[in-house]
Amino acid sequence: MQIREYMMTSGQLKEMGGYLSLEGDRNKDYFSNLGADATVLRTNSGKAAIYHALKNISAGTIHMPYYCCNSVFLAASDAGKQICHYHLTEQLLPDLENRSVNAQDDILFIVNFFGSIGDEVIHYVTQKESQYAAVIVDQSHCFFAPPLILPNTYNIYSCRKFFGVPDGGYLISGSLPEINLSNYKASSHFRFLLTSLEEGQNAAYQASKEANDAVQSEYIGMSEATRRILGMVDYQKVAERRRRNFTMLYEAFSMVNRFNLSGVTDPLYIFPLWLEDNIKSLLVEQRIYVPTLWREALIPDCQGRIEYDLSENTAFLPLDQRYSDADMEYLIGVVTKVLNKVR
Repeated sequence: MQIREYMMTSGQLKEMGGYLSLEGDRNKDYFSNLGADATVLRTNSGKAAIYHALKNISAGTIHMPYYCCNSVFLAASDAGKQICHYHLTEQLLPDLENRSVNAQDDILFIVNFFGSIGDEVIHYVTQKESQYAAVIVDQSHCFFAPPLILPNTYNIYSCRKFFGVPDGGYLISGSLPEINLSNYKASSHFRFLLTSLEEGQNAAYQASKEANDAVQSEYIGMSEATRRILGMVDYQKVAERRRRNFTMLYEAFSMVNRFNLSGVTDPLYIFPLWLEDNIKSLLVEQRIYVPTLWREALIPDCQGRIEYDLSENTAFLPLDQRYSDADMEYLIGVVTKVLNKVR
């Protein structure tokens, strides 16, 4: 095949011909039609989205939960903010009633934990946002939750928790100027997705960790590969499957789950099964891989608090779109056998 080249208006030579590359419409992701009142910044991670939100806020102090991923704390530190940790109430909301804040210099970071308290977060932020210079709402666990567009409010989303992509995050706000970022180069850390598809999760585990480290090391824009893939996702199908899987797990474990999940409406990231006992190692022995969220809360300052208990005794079960009804029935059977052993 003859390759034809011509000079673009920018003076660069444009490649034409040859093999076909990854397809997908880069302008048709989930947040491409939010409207004029919201600005969307596509980043290479949720961590990068937090960083760029904070760089846009002049206030110097951020109030963050102890119960959170360390990468969130690193983003705040790298953005030059002083971190003040807070404990959680029984409703997983900030326990800040006895803390004075400065409306010119304090930022509130609030998390929709596991996607399970969306309505409570909206109500809390609506009531409290005027007390802070800015509010950051972390929706990393609830991709399908609509962004809260209020003055000086920023919404954070993560792509990799919901879709098979090498990177990706969103920062959405009505208070965001135009920010130009260079794109993440995902080609060096893309292979783990193909390996896991063909050989299973274990075969790509180390490569997935290396890919995660690479993504977390930069505060830049979303890769072209991820934008193309997200343009091909059937978002309605993903949401429906996650809702269906959640319903099956909820009905199976509502009598033993210390979480009251009866008000959940948005598709969740994972299913939080909060128990009196730690069964995570027993599930891993059965090849049910459950993460610990988050070890950062297993510290003396949190002993006797809800965040320590959550980190220690919550088994986060998979419910994503990879799994059918039959898969959920199998998972329910395995978990039920494990629960019977520890009773």
